[in-house]
Amino acid sequence: MDPADERFRKSPQQAQVFALLSQRDARVADWYECALFQVAAGMSAARLCASAHLIRLMLNELPRFFQMPQLMSLPTLTARLAKLEEPWLAACGSPCRTQDGWRGPIDDPVGHFLSEYEAFSGSRAQRSKQDIAGDALRLADPAEVAMPANLVDQMAERWIELHQYFSKLAHGSSSGADRFQENLEEVERMLRIMLGPRPSESLAAIDEILAEENSGA
Repeated sequence: MDPADERFRKSPQQAQVFALLSQRDARVADWYECALFQVAAGMSAARLCASAHLIRLMLNELPRFFQMPQLMSLPTLTARLAKLEEPWLAACGSPCRTQDGWRGPIDDPVGHFLSEYEAFSGSRAQRSKQDIAGDALRLADPAEVAMPANLVDQMAERWIELHQYFSKLAHGSSSGADRFQENLEEVERMLRIMLGPRPSESLAAIDEILAEENSGA
């Protein structure tokens, strides 16, 4: 970025977020700065897509700062169900499946499906993205002052919604492109709360974020 070009001058909030990210991980801070550059250079569809991709990567990395799994490392229920489809269809073609139900010894197709289903069933206990986000919010506070559970849950839910929003834009969706700037600013406020020195003192800011979302702002 050319510091003499006003388009690329960070706002006070952006400068604070960049500094906080730089303290944690220079690579993630660079993603954020590049995302800002893409938007500042022009709000074309291609630039929004590129910026959204970088923001999605940044949001994905945040739980790692608190020794939590990354968001994109968690497969969705849809993806896990889709993995069962092929072995299920193979099992349906087995001689074990008759008009009177399943009969006879377990053959290879049925055995393979049962193994895949057992793995799926075990993974259902896997923690959700919102659980990960909520715990990261709680661990963000070095003062260990408990945030009200409802605020943490609501903010975690909003975090996942924003992650999904930027993921869709990163994959070429144009839906909600007019909300890009306000959603980016909301992400920045969340980052200030999570990475600032005393998140427990930012409850008013959390209330403000959620109030704006609930009012449709």
